[in-house]
Amino acid sequence: MTPLDEARRALYTAPLGEFVARRKALVSQLKAGGDPAGATLLAASPKPATHAWLVNGLFTRGALDAAFAEGARSRASQAALMRGESEPSAARAAQEAHRAAIAAAVADATSLADGAGVALTPALLARATALAHAVTLRGSFAPYERGCLAGDVELPSLEELASGLVETGSPPAAAPTPAPRVDDAARLSAERLARAAITLQTARDAELHAADALAAATRARELAIGAVEAARVELQSREDEAARRQREVDELTRAARERAHERAAAASEFERLQAARRE
Repeated sequence: MTPLDEARRALYTAPLGEFVARRKALVSQLKAGGDPAGATLLAASPKPATHAWLVNGLFTRGALDAAFAEGARSRASQAALMRGESEPSAARAAQEAHRAAIAAAVADATSLADGAGVALTPALLARATALAHAVTLRGSFAPYERGCLAGDVELPSLEELASGLVETGSPPAAAPTPAPRVDDAARLSAERLARAAITLQTARDAELHAADALAAATRARELAIGAVEAARVELQSREDEAARRQREVDELTRAARERAHERAAAASEFERLQAARRE
């Protein structure tokens, strides 16, 4: 690994909030080490999106190793299906194993985010999961360096899956022993079935992500309703207390008026008696 590779890896695995300061320090180190060209390249490195930073961290931890292995098996299985050399059930089983490996890997995202002070929202987790799926199914971080994602990576196209190629341009595996020839209608049917299976799985993944987002929104709504209800109860309690105090004030005011009236009557009677006595 070159000094530039080491610096780039250190940069993209550092806490996200330290990215700019860490990049500046690493650029200075490369210049001091006599690698001005590497320093220039590193200085142009973009800050990763949060979900890309999470996937970089999972890769560095080795959490994606099993997902890469299952992704390779899923690619091979889908390619075989599209060539009419495999059954749909085998491709589905490989896809399920790949998704399970991704789910196990992404489970580490919580501790990774907590350690860096990143709020792991359902939307962020969904984007990190989708990116981990694309990277491990493709078997490549291209167009980024390994472990240095800055943004999203596209899923392999059907043509890439069928040919066994990934975006890095690595050559396909050695040709297997020729399978029994299938007619064009059967091959076309297998390709259509593979496309339908991939479309269905994409829809299922989107449905799961939407369900997670809906659950989070529902929970937030329940919390908001609870807060409003608590505020309503508190307001009602305060209004009841205010009404009680007002009744007490009214009662005291009435009593004071009665006392004043009694005093006035007593004073009038006193004056009458005084007048009668003088007479």
